[in-house]
Amino acid sequence: MDVLFNYKFSKPFVSQTELVELFGSLSESTLKRYMKEWIDGGNEVKEMGMFRIDGVRENQWIPQVFIKWLTEHKIDKAYKWDYEKLEQDNLKKDINNKYKHKETKCQNKSLSAFGKQNILILINLIQNLILKVYIK
Repeated sequence: MDVLFNYKFSKPFVSQTELVELFGSLSESTLKRYMKEWIDGGNEVKEMGMFRIDGVRENQWIPQVFIKWLTEHKIDKAYKWDYEKLEQDNLKKDINNKYKHKETKCQNKSLSAFGKQNILILINLIQNLILKVYIK
């Protein structure tokens, strides 16, 4: 699992749609269920790696933070029911398959209105803030 935390994504953050595409066995409804369970447990979704950008409609995610959260709270967890174990196995298999590839194939459509220079500046700023706050 150490290779997961060292995996380099092509972008520092991705939209929620792209996150679901990155993790093939993770559906949008499963992600929303994880978010609801996490919030109902008295936690904040930013601990899962989610954040919002003003003017951008879709939730944004830090994939490295999400992998860490997913590993700690969904993959390396003892389960009571068969369907939970099946979900855990599918996530493990999907993560292992995804990280054999060097590049992701997602396109970030939510930031296409910005100029290339503005995107690079924004990515650099957000990446520095995220690394300081979420990854210790």
